[in-house]
Amino acid sequence: MGKRRKPPQAPGVGTYDQSFGDRRNGRMTRRQPAGAGQPPFPFMSTAPSSVAPHMPDARQQQFRQVIGHFATGVAVVTCAGPDGPSGLTTSAVSSLSLDPLLLLVCFDNGSRTLPSVLAAGRFAVNVLPEGSEELARIFASKDLLGHQKFESVMHTADHGVPVLDDALAWLVCDLRETLPGGDHTIGIGEVTQMGLAGADAMKPLIWFQGRYGALST
Repeated sequence: MGKRRKPPQAPGVGTYDQSFGDRRNGRMTRRQPAGAGQPPFPFMSTAPSSVAPHMPDARQQQFRQVIGHFATGVAVVTCAGPDGPSGLTTSAVSSLSLDPLLLLVCFDNGSRTLPSVLAAGRFAVNVLPEGSEELARIFASKDLLGHQKFESVMHTADHGVPVLDDALAWLVCDLRETLPGGDHTIGIGEVTQMGLAGADAMKPLIWFQGRYGALST
């Protein structure tokens, strides 16, 4: 697969319009996003099947508020499924083991990317740099199909999976195991390839209290 140029704007982008924030004098500054209170990532729903997704109960709302104080990076998980490339935006990524090299990703059970990952048996984790919130929104969109998301960004087929050109770092994994996790599926991947963008000055995109942000040095 060759590289594709990004068009002026992808249709449907901004379904979850979260504003970008930064830190000044050690404090996080943020603008109030449009559609505040909505999850930006389609796989981050906390409502079980017995509760309507648009009406979470008080405990779910409290959990979302409390866990939102745990700052994370932002990644795009990509794969080459039987129907073409697919991908989603996630903050639910974690290293798991050094021997062997394992990481885990949590997929919403209703995600369109999950069946593609299960069929392909391989996926990539693309760590996003600061300033790439628009890229995060593209892959978080529920309005775009998998191939439409990739038409909007530059990427390269690398080691059998799509790797985003703008990624700060990337890891390619073979899917080794899946485990049930409530309304999510936990995917454990064994890392087979990885790389860095090569720019030491680059910083990661941060997700904190329902908004994108940046590190301060």
